[in-house]
Parts: sequence; C-alpha cells; structure tokens
Amino acid sequence: MTGALDRVHDASLAAWSALALARALGRGSPGAPDALAVAVNLASGTPAALARLRARRRDPVAVLAPPAVAAAVLATATAPGTWRPVAATTVLQVLTALERRSARWLPPARTGTPRS
Repeated sequence: MTGALDRVHDASLAAWSALALARALGRGSPGAPDALAVAVNLASGTPAALARLRARRRDPVAVLAPPAVAAAVLATATAPGTWRPVAATTVLQVLTALERRSARWLPPARTGTPRS
C-alpha cells in the first residue's frame, strides 16, 4: 500500500505545483481543484510524516518537511496567484526527491523504543 500512497502523494504534489504555476502565470483562479490537490497531498503524506515522527528521525528531510508543508499551505491559501506558492511547492518537490533518494541508502529504521 505504501507504494500506491507514494504515487498518490507524488501525483497530488505535481498537480498542486502545476496549479500554483498556472495561477502565478494568470491562468484561472484558485478554487476547488487547488483545494483538492492540497487536501489529497496532505492526506497521502500524513502516514509518511507520522512514520518519520515514530522513528524519531532527525535528518534534514524529517526536520524540514513539516515547516515546508505548513509554509506551502499558507502560501497557497494566503497568496494565490503569486510566485510564493510556486516557490513553496518547489521546495516540497525537492524534499520529496531527497526523501526518495535517501530511502535507497539509509538503513531501515529500528523498531522498538530507544534505551536511555
């Protein structure tokens, strides 16, 4: 299921980015498609975010992803039609690419609770 969820997350991020770019270029006005892309992206990305929290990851992607997502949502909600949502979704695209790349070479997360 994770592979399918990753594909949904990637597709919704691509749609969100494309819509942000279209709005910045003056094409259409923000509406239901924009809200849907953001909602699907948040819903499909939440399980991975929770897994990062449970694993207590402290790598740059795990630390930067939550504020980057918050900034992208705020930029999309408060400044539609400007370049801020485009920049914010570009940051999310980069973080997603880094996450996928690091997943190939990071050791699997250890299960259980860390000992003090």
